[in-house]
Amino acid sequence: MRGRFINLFDSELRLQREVTLSPGTRFVLLDIDAPEVSGRALLASACRAVPLQQGTDAISFQIEGVANTPGAALLRAARAPRSVLLAGQAPEAVHYDAEQGLLWLRFTNQASPRELTVQF
Repeated sequence: MRGRFINLFDSELRLQREVTLSPGTRFVLLDIDAPEVSGRALLASACRAVPLQQGTDAISFQIEGVANTPGAALLRAARAPRSVLLAGQAPEAVHYDAEQGLLWLRFTNQASPRELTVQF
């Protein structure tokens, strides 16, 4: 299959342009160009992410997960973020791909809710 897919079993939430289905492989694919996904800002996450606010210049979520496990979020972003804060601190990693319009965030999950805010 060809397109723009995110394998939800991939902890890196990498973009895949081509996926070959063969015996013994397992995928849960998100087609990020599918009409039902096109309006979403949050495409995938390795945590519970509840939308709080979304505007043209900022978006925020309340996130929480299993404590001390790798957390991640993949967002659709038309432009690079000016700032990304998780509970007032910078997350462990932020990667923006301007060509694809995708923003990857990496952090360590905590069992208590925290606010993740991205300003554009």
